[in-house]
Amino acid sequence: IIAFVALPNEPKTKKDFMEPVVGQYKNFLIKMMNHAWISVPILLSAFALSFVLYKTIPSTFLPKWDEGNVVVDMVLPPGTSLGQSRDEFMTVGKILDNTPEVKGWTLRIGTSLGQVSTQPNQGDFLVTLKKKRSRSSFEVIEKLRHEIESAVPNLEELGLSQVLEDRLGDIMGADAPISVHLFGPNPDELIQQGYRLKEKLKPIKDIEEVNVLTSYASPAINVRLKDNAYARYGVDEQTLATQIRTMYYGSVVASVAQGEKLINIRVLMSRPRVDPIAYLQKELLIFSPKLGKNIPLSYVATIAYKNKVAEITHYNLSPVCILGIRFMGNNMSAVVGHIKETLASAKLPSNITTDISGFYKEQQQSFKEMGYVILFAIIIIFTGLLLNFSSLRTSFSILIALLVTLTGVFLALKLTGKPLDITAFMGMLIVLSIVINNNVLIYDFYHMNIAGDTDEKKRIVDAIAVRIRPVLMTMFSNAFALLPVALAIGSGTQIIQDMAIAIMGGLFFAIVVNLFVIPLFFYWLKRFERV
Repeated sequence: IIAFVALPNEPKTKKDFMEPVVGQYKNFLIKMMNHAWISVPILLSAFALSFVLYKTIPSTFLPKWDEGNVVVDMVLPPGTSLGQSRDEFMTVGKILDNTPEVKGWTLRIGTSLGQVSTQPNQGDFLVTLKKKRSRSSFEVIEKLRHEIESAVPNLEELGLSQVLEDRLGDIMGADAPISVHLFGPNPDELIQQGYRLKEKLKPIKDIEEVNVLTSYASPAINVRLKDNAYARYGVDEQTLATQIRTMYYGSVVASVAQGEKLINIRVLMSRPRVDPIAYLQKELLIFSPKLGKNIPLSYVATIAYKNKVAEITHYNLSPVCILGIRFMGNNMSAVVGHIKETLASAKLPSNITTDISGFYKEQQQSFKEMGYVILFAIIIIFTGLLLNFSSLRTSFSILIALLVTLTGVFLALKLTGKPLDITAFMGMLIVLSIVINNNVLIYDFYHMNIAGDTDEKKRIVDAIAVRIRPVLMTMFSNAFALLPVALAIGSGTQIIQDMAIAIMGGLFFAIVVNLFVIPLFFYWLKRFERV
């Protein structure tokens, strides 16, 4: 109805500003078709540029954006009591209180959402930042890291990240943005090499923290059976374990019913309040089946005390030591490259193997899958073009137009310093869907006009001239609609900023490709067919 009211009663006779532009464009394109061969080196150069840009553009898994919340994970030395941990953590709390950007914080000690059991020396802060602040979350994190390391020098681990990164790590099972796994048969050697490797990784550029993610349980007493214990005293490992367990944890002698439950009654051995190591080595007696009497435990076993007992996790039944690494900026690929160089020159023992995991592994898997998606989409598009146009030349030209458009995506990311991440890959797919639509409309009109005009140049130019306005409207409207997102205007736009930049770069580059390069290439293919 609005269009009906707005349309004039008589046809418009005055030319608009686009008609002279289109006319000049048609004359220019017809002249350039005499040198259509130039499209071939242009296309080859564009493909070469795409390859170079793909190899040199920073890459990461997810874009970094300012969430306004920070998680501070801390691990104190093993054996630290809950009270001592609280005192140390409150020192960090004072630092947070004195930070002007901090709005508030909560503290959790000895418990965690990500693990079933957490030692009393572990805890974390959830820090909420003010909306109006002079520094970004990343700058606040750097400031807090230096102040906490100075105030609490005995920290075993210190990790600062934003909330979503921390939660994604829990959900995906990733220990850190980048984690280095050390595999080997000896857990103690793995931890030793892990701390040695930690010192080698710290100086790497852009790495802000390296932690050996090994949790330690309470101190342990190791009782190891001597080789001649069974031959001399008739005591084997099972007999020894059963007697020690009975002495320390008692033996169930009866049960008492309480409601629907049975409560066991245990008889415990009384033992003096002395040092447990001295008691085990000198006073504890066990029964010798071969001698028929009690003998000191030290006759059949060696007793040792271990202060730090690592809770070694296993991967595919192999002991593993994990190093969690966080980095600055968005160039995960470059950081991983430096880590690989360090691992290669670290001279680790031959029985220890390494693997790089974390968000990096998820990124590699996601990029691989997205590559398959784009390849499958191109195959489907090419098949559909063949079925629709029944022309290999038309289908091949449109396919080349799609592939060359990706050069604009990479070029936009390179010029803006943005990384190639999963959102940028999504932008590629959106660009392909828009560009294919414009090309199909152009060459559909070309095939419709085959019977009406025998001049190949004129048919190509007329087809493009008819579609040039819709093509420009589509490209510019879609591109400029994403301008606020590309400039990160508004809350939450940073998360899709890279996608917006990728789409804008692809669409602007597609204008040149669709209206200049591909028409020349299409005409050159026709001349080549006649030859």
